[in-house]
Amino acid sequence: MTLSCSSNESNEAAALPPATGGGTGTGGSPGTGGTGMASGGTDSTVSSGGSSATGGAPASIGGTGGAIPRDPKAFDWPETTPPVGTCEPGSYSGTFTCDVSFIPGTPTGRVEGPISFVLKPSADGEFLVIEKGRMDAVAVGFVPFGADLDGKLDCATSVFSADAINGVYGPVPPGIFFGVLDGKLDRLASTLTGTWTLTGGTKEAPQLISCSGAWSAVKK
Repeated sequence: MTLSCSSNESNEAAALPPATGGGTGTGGSPGTGGTGMASGGTDSTVSSGGSSATGGAPASIGGTGGAIPRDPKAFDWPETTPPVGTCEPGSYSGTFTCDVSFIPGTPTGRVEGPISFVLKPSADGEFLVIEKGRMDAVAVGFVPFGADLDGKLDCATSVFSADAINGVYGPVPPGIFFGVLDGKLDRLASTLTGTWTLTGGTKEAPQLISCSGAWSAVKK
């Protein structure tokens, strides 16, 4: 009986299929084909075809293995063409004009006269600023008219801007006015042209007297 029992157990063991575990990793889907542990057997190592534990592809089969090259033109600034012509300090002179009615409701009369100023570099060198600026006229043929000028020329943009200050007109006691001048520099001709506006009174208390017209000045 003892010998017969040992023979049956040996035959049953031989009839069982060999332990295969969770597969070798060459035929199962990544991460789901098995744990790599054969039931009743030894650990089985997945050597190919599977993903890493976090789902990323190994560098040897899908990764770049290096940094993405930078486009050398990605941060290039476009080149700018410097303005043609010159923007220079010096003396400028010309004329200004507008039509004004000093008494609201009455016909307008012409204001026309010379304008002159000297442009010098500002303390920081950023602009050309007005020095000794002046505009004068005899309005409507007999009314004295004049103002000082305060402003600047931006050579980077060729834009001129100024204020007419301390403006007076008429006999004693005179009327007062203020004004604004805008313009653009023709760098090839060294000429400033633009428009200006006169308003009676002050900025804090403007009057109904007003006019606007053209002005121009060329560098001597």
